[in-house]
Amino acid sequence: MPVVLRVRVGDNFRELCVLKQGKPQTIGRLDHCDLAFPDDIEMSGQHLSISLNPDDSCGFADLGSTNGTFVNEQPASNGILRPTDVLRCGITEFSIQSVTETQKTPSGSESSQNRSSAAAHVHAPVPPREKIEAARTQPSVTEPAATEVLPETRGFSGASAHEICERYGLGKEIQPAPTDGESPAAYAKRLLDSCENNECLIFLAYALPKRCAVWWLTQCTQAAESIKSEADHPMLALAIDWVQKPTEEKRRHAMQMAEALEMASPAAWAGLAAFWSHGSMGPPEAPPVFAADNLTGKAVSTGALIASVLQTPEKAPERRRMFTELGIRIAEGQLPWT
Repeated sequence: MPVVLRVRVGDNFRELCVLKQGKPQTIGRLDHCDLAFPDDIEMSGQHLSISLNPDDSCGFADLGSTNGTFVNEQPASNGILRPTDVLRCGITEFSIQSVTETQKTPSGSESSQNRSSAAAHVHAPVPPREKIEAARTQPSVTEPAATEVLPETRGFSGASAHEICERYGLGKEIQPAPTDGESPAAYAKRLLDSCENNECLIFLAYALPKRCAVWWLTQCTQAAESIKSEADHPMLALAIDWVQKPTEEKRRHAMQMAEALEMASPAAWAGLAAFWSHGSMGPPEAPPVFAADNLTGKAVSTGALIASVLQTPEKAPERRRMFTELGIRIAEGQLPWT
């Protein structure tokens, strides 16, 4: 049974191509990939191979990508993709759907199989390269100061864990769900004790206010000594400097440094998280284009997951506990950056 590969565009997924047995598709930024996404700066040149197995299951394999592949925001090097899963390469998200579940194509209209032949090179639903470059120009003087936009130095982004999960749509990524009135700190601790994966880290990445979340990632990175190269040290120092005194100049410089590091380390993700936390992504002469509210959380959670396994993966459970404790201490004001 054929399976349709879909790509997220805005809040919805659209059909991209039909997967067929014996015909694996490569996904990446380079033009020679079957499905090329040249505008996703976080995707590797050849990022992923995806194929339909003889039993009609959909298998995928990471091709040694720089930033990794994620299924439901959990790192995954290979496996089977289910219809309920969301597969992420860079910042581009995919899902699958069996042909029988999709709407029947009216007679005489273009079929999914025909559309797939035209999908050899697609542009990811991310800003084009020229817009990304323009976003690095100096910001408009009319933009509010970062400290006005990000005044919090402690606390959580919501009064309860349920409020935070609702705000960021975390229900599909994190289970069990919070109970009524459960505090963010109590929920993070419960996730740590009851879950074997990274649910506690994903939750804290969104639960902490954006400036605090970037601070948390820098502290996790330092505590775990999750440094991939010498270039991470100035990147981490800039992210910390931005937290202590966030400015537009530092924010945009952080994006430049993060891209130079190819988003390959927790420090780079801290820089990207700072960039996405406030200010316009567009040029100063254009109307402001702000990042989606959940992007800082995505960047911080990705960085925290990498930090937990970068040096000694076998110590990931210990690091999850350490990172969770650091996050709660930051929220309680016990680990200030001033």
